[in-house]
Amino acid sequence: MALGRSSVPARGLTAALASFAVLAVAQGCATNNRGFDPVDAAPRDASAVDAARDAASPDARPGTCSPPTTLADLATTTSFGLAAPFGQNVCTTSGVRAFYSACLGSNASSSGCTAWRNANASCSSCLLTPRGSTRVGPFHTDSSQPPSNENPASLVADWSRAIVATCVNGFAAGCGEPALDLDSCLGRACAPAGNCAGEPPTVVAACRERAGEASFACRAPLLTREAACPGVFGPRDGGARGGETCFPTANEDLATPSGAEGYLTRLALVFCGP
Repeated sequence: MALGRSSVPARGLTAALASFAVLAVAQGCATNNRGFDPVDAAPRDASAVDAARDAASPDARPGTCSPPTTLADLATTTSFGLAAPFGQNVCTTSGVRAFYSACLGSNASSSGCTAWRNANASCSSCLLTPRGSTRVGPFHTDSSQPPSNENPASLVADWSRAIVATCVNGFAAGCGEPALDLDSCLGRACAPAGNCAGEPPTVVAACRERAGEASFACRAPLLTREAACPGVFGPRDGGARGGETCFPTANEDLATPSGAEGYLTRLALVFCGP
């Protein structure tokens, strides 16, 4: 989902987040309706792909949504930095929503965003931190990108990945990047726009589960993530869940403005709310 190095149009917010929408749908079958990690949440039986397909769509063509054994050119995510502390208690829900409206939403503008930042200095300094800082908040800014009506908050081009990686790093330093790499692999292995086109969420989730098993394409990224993230993503790590908080839930449709606003408001409050 890397967006390149150019500025990110604020009015293209939902497009920048849209590739997470498939993820949210795929994880909707998890019992707790949360978390990006079907590898932990879905059934571990390798036959789950066929069973889920038969249950959801008996007439579906068998074998259309199965993970490959290899994938070329798997991404290795660069560092997004350590996360600033969670729960800084400098922003309210209404304040974060006002930030979204002024700086990210469809009516965002350079003048409106600047006015909001000037009037809400403490909240703004928590939400918007320069990329490359020792510790960064949910939104990373780039001083080389002056505010404009297309990018009022001067966000860096890869901010939609950065917000996830930074948040996950708040649960375990160095965990966010391997988590993104695994998710990228699972998305390619069971692509709803590719080999899993037209399949229901249960089938896609089962495919993603199988992709992390031995002999399939995402086994190595899974092992790397588990080594970097003990106790962050699920019972198999022997700890309480936490990192799922950083990914969209099943009811946050990131292809819609309201879904994107809900997700980003929730994540912003993890860092900067009470």
